[in-house]
Formats: sequence, C-alpha cells, structure tokens
Amino acid sequence: MKNRRGVKPQVRQVPAVAGGRMPVNTLEIQKKLAEANLFRAQNQPAKALALCEEILAVEPQQLDALFLSSNLFLQSEQFVAAKERIERALLLQPNSPVLLFNTGLILFALQEWAASEQKLRALLALEPQHQRALFLLGQLMFKTERWEAAVEFLHRSVEKAPEHVDSHLMLGAALHKLSIPFYGHYHQRLGDYYAGRPPTKPTRLQHTFFLQPERALQSARAAGRVQETIQKSVLQVCYYLGDPLPEAPKTAIGLPPDNVSLLDFFTHNSMTHPEAIDFDPANALERAEAKRIVQLLYKSLILRSQTQSELEKKSRATAPAYGPDGRLRVFIATSRKLDVMLTNSYGLQAALQQLGCEVFMAMEQEERQSYHAIHFLQQLIDFHPQVVIDINNYFKLAIHPDVYGVYWYQDPMPILFRGKPLPWRPRDLLYSLCDEFTAMLHRCGAGTVHLQGFCYDQQIFRDYGLPRKRKIVFVGSAHDFVLKQYVGTESILARMWTMVERGEMITPALLDEFAASCSFPANEIFLMVWSYVVRKSAVRWLCEIASSLHMEVVIYGRGWEADPAVAPYFKGPLTHGKAVADAYNEAEFALVCQGNDLQSQRLVEVAACGATPVVYDCRYCADPPHWDDECLWFRTREQLLACLNHKPAKPPFGISQGRTYLDYAQHILQHIPLAVQQ
Repeated sequence: MKNRRGVKPQVRQVPAVAGGRMPVNTLEIQKKLAEANLFRAQNQPAKALALCEEILAVEPQQLDALFLSSNLFLQSEQFVAAKERIERALLLQPNSPVLLFNTGLILFALQEWAASEQKLRALLALEPQHQRALFLLGQLMFKTERWEAAVEFLHRSVEKAPEHVDSHLMLGAALHKLSIPFYGHYHQRLGDYYAGRPPTKPTRLQHTFFLQPERALQSARAAGRVQETIQKSVLQVCYYLGDPLPEAPKTAIGLPPDNVSLLDFFTHNSMTHPEAIDFDPANALERAEAKRIVQLLYKSLILRSQTQSELEKKSRATAPAYGPDGRLRVFIATSRKLDVMLTNSYGLQAALQQLGCEVFMAMEQEERQSYHAIHFLQQLIDFHPQVVIDINNYFKLAIHPDVYGVYWYQDPMPILFRGKPLPWRPRDLLYSLCDEFTAMLHRCGAGTVHLQGFCYDQQIFRDYGLPRKRKIVFVGSAHDFVLKQYVGTESILARMWTMVERGEMITPALLDEFAASCSFPANEIFLMVWSYVVRKSAVRWLCEIASSLHMEVVIYGRGWEADPAVAPYFKGPLTHGKAVADAYNEAEFALVCQGNDLQSQRLVEVAACGATPVVYDCRYCADPPHWDDECLWFRTREQLLACLNHKPAKPPFGISQGRTYLDYAQHILQHIPLAVQQ
C-alpha cells in the first residue's frame, strides 16, 4: 500500500527550485552542490551543511545552497536558522511554489501562524490544487481553532488525495468540533481504514445510519441506549434504506433511498439525526453510498438553517393574539432531554393554567425525536402567544416585538461568561437563580433582573404527616462529567480535595489563582469544579461514617455505583416528583451539599417535605437568606457526624415559603400588563 499518512510534510531534494535560478559562478560551486546533495542522501547532514556554508561564503545569493541549507536546518529542527535561509531564497524567487511551501512549513514549525498562513495562501493562489499546502493550511486552522476554515482546506486536501490518512483524521476531528458528528465519523472511519488499522471505537453508543438493513435490525433489537445528555439516555435510533422490516422495533427506521425523499426527511422531520454511518470502507460501493448519505445529511443542515432564517422572519412578524376563548396564551419551549428544565417547565405550565392561562408546551413528543429550532418556531408561529418562556434562553427563539419574553437563568450559560452585550428587548423579563448569575447578566447589558430561586410543586412536595424512619437520604447524581469537561484542572482538583477535607473555605483570591493556572474563568471554577468536590466529599463522608450512625443511609441518583465508598448505600435513580417526595417524607434527615448555594431546588423540596436539612456550610459565600436556625450545618466529616445528634432551632418550612411555582407564575403575570382573560 502506498504511503498515505503525510504526518509531517517532507522537504524535497535539491535541485528543487524550477525556473529563474541564480546561475552558478564556477564549476567548483556545482561540484560542491552535487557533493552536498550526495551527503544528504547518505544521511550525513553535517557534511552537507558544511559544503553549503562554503558555497554561501563565496556566493551569498546562491539559491540552491540557500534552499538546501534551509532544508537541512529544518530536518534538524533548527527552525530559526531554517527561516533565515528560506527567506533569503524567497527574496530571489518570491513566486516559487517550492519556496513558498517550505517557508510556510518553517513558519508553521515556529508557530508564527499569521505569517505561515500568508505564505500558504500565496502558494494556493498560484497552485489552488497544491495538496500539501491545503493539508498544512488545514492543519494550521485546526491548531488555531478556526474549525470552519480547517474543514474547508482539509476537505480540499481529501479531494486531491482521497487516501491521505491525516487529512481524513483531522477533518473528522474538526467536524466533531463543529457538532457535525456524522460527517466527522465518516472521515474518521476512512482515516482508520487507509492507515490500515481497526476502526476507532466511539466513547459511547451513537444513533447510526446502517447501510446494511440486517445490521440496523440487529442493533435495534439489542436495545442499546445512547447517552444524549448527562442525565438522559434513550434507545439507539437505527436508520437504514428500505421498507419497514417485519417485527422490527420502532427504533429501526426504514427510509426511501432516493435523494429527494431522504433530504426532505432529514430537513423537516424531528427524528434524531444519526451521529455515525455504519459502512465497510473496504467496499468501494459502500464508500460511495456512505459519502452520498453524509452529503445529504449535511445538505439537510444547510436547508434547516435556511428554513430557520425564513421562520425567524415570519415569527418576528407574527403578532400575538388571545385564544378563541379569550385566555392569555403562554408558549413554553422545553425539551425531554433536559430533566431540570422539563421539571420546571411542567411546574410553570400547571401554575399558569391554574391562574387561567392557555399554555402550550413545545417539546419532543417521544424520545426518538430531537427538536431543531425550526420545529419550535413553526409551533410558535401557529400558536400566536403573548408570552414566551424559555428557561436559560436556551432555544433563543425569534419573537414579535409585542411578545413578552420570560427568561429564567438557572445555569451559567456559556454566552454569559463572555460578558458581551446581548440584544435585549424592552419586553424581555429576566430572572436569575442567584446574585452571581445576576451580575453576569448585567455584564451582558441586561437591565432589571429579578432574583428567582428554584421552585417546587406544593401538590407533590409537602409533609404527608407520616411517621419518619431514623434515616438520612441524599438525592442527586455524582456529576463526574466535571472531570471530562474541565480537562487541565487536575492540580486544582487536588488542592480542592485537600481544602474540603480540612474544612477550608474558598476565597476570591484563590479562585483567581486557580483561573490563572488553567483555561477556565474563576466563576466557572467556583460554580462547577468547587461544587463538584464539595458534593462528592460530603456524600462520601456520609457513607464512611454510616457505621457510626444509628440510622439508615441511602443514596439515590446516578453515577455513584463507581465510587467504592458510596456504592454499598446506593439505590439507583429516582424519577423526580412523587418518588423523591416519598423519600424525603419517610426520612428524618436529608443531605444537601451545594458548595456555593443555599437556594437550591433540593433544599426547598427537602424543607417542604418536612425532613431536617443537613447542609454543607457555605454561608460565607452563598447569597442570603442563610436559614441559620432551620438547618444542621457541617463543613467537615467530624462536624457531619456530630450534627446528626441535634435538631435545628426551627422547623424547615420557612425555607420553602413563597417558593412554589404558583408564587412564581403570579410574579410573572404581575409584571406583564395584560389581562389573563380578555
């Protein structure tokens, strides 16, 4: 098999510069050049370089000697010296493709990205199909995280050299960065094949388009689950071309084979798009078919984007209207894939309906679906609401100027971390979970921001008045995704584990120090990494002291089975709602361990159910109120053990007062000058 990798572009042998070469002055120079090339071919670079130096001492502008010595310096990774020689050569032949490429290569090695890009673009202006320049420029764009440009040049490189391993692999990685997984998987698979190695195993199961219907049926019957979000896994969707298969699971979806039908389906249908293509790259027909499928999928993304733009214009022009029965219309955008958002959306829906509003919940109807903006926008246009509620402004829907937009920021969204002004509208009603998020919104140009903590459903989360067991429960996931999401914070995590173990407090100065040592801002480290360490530590402490307690210890949630200290007490996940309320009602105590927040939904629900909150003491950094007399407090393992022998001065119900969804819904309607009933 011919060499397809090209990891590092190889320099050419002299003579390499065609046309316009400086004439050699003597036969002696020609002889020395021939000898230098021979020494280089014999892997004796020092002797070759010595001869080049002799030539340049006599003839400083001898082009072949400049080029050869530059190559020799490049091969020995003496990039500064290589740059000096190649730039002298380039002055003599500024339009030489060979010199432009080698200059770009040397500047790339020196990480002089802008200068390297300029030389490579100049070369491509002369030779648009120069494959090595296309690959190197694509590599440069990848290094500088310009993913769209990387895809452009690497795709052109692949077109010129279809079996070039590194073009495929890097193109696949860039496409994954752009959240185009099916195309990324396709090129990753080809790169692995042309490298002569087995296919790279995905880190998780993926929704897949199978070229062989039998493989689709087999995979669908295996009923594997795809982890779509941290909290949500769904059955794998298995596409194939052809008619429905007999007795196939509903996750095996047959599609018509023609381009028009496939494009229409993937553009307009809400079924989840495949993330991977299952094909045999050794089969030329399957390679071609896989290419057709990924190109159609990619075209559907383009058409969806165009459709979204058209629908956004239409939505901005669609005036709000009362329903046929004269009720105020409220549109809530949410998703089945986001548990917390969905829970809060359901809570607000019920409360607003109780207050007389007509409420439409826009979300996927089943787990095989994944809504795109076009699906939300079409339903928004059809409904004509006066109010749109979008938690975290997650879906960023375009709405008419007369429509009120209610945005409840419950998470530190990436756009808020940027601190740049956002296009707020006069009728935007902003809510924030805490003072930290409020400050972030103000830095993004927001005006009035109302503080609104998590709510609870008073019909579910309440004290049932039943006898309680001598028992302490914790409900919550392990959140180990932090370890993958915050790569490069290992030393910070090590210090935090020690700090929490000692009961030490986090400070702004220390957070700034942590931020300076990694690529994440201080407030993100505080909200995510510190909270993770506190949660993990507190749950482990509880399990480690369980044998010293005269009570039962139970942990619910996800991810704890991998923790040896917690696993013996772990009972699996609970569906949010009555199951969680039942757990709080039968226990005397409930552990609450946020590292920076005393207004969490967990604390409110625990209090509403009448269990005694056992709370990690973050009063020094948390927004008030602090509920000093309603909770038991700890910041170390020893304090946790000791506090469980006491009772708070006051019952916990004051914590949940005024925090129902009905309270919040009333606040929203009080700030919208429209009658609930026309």
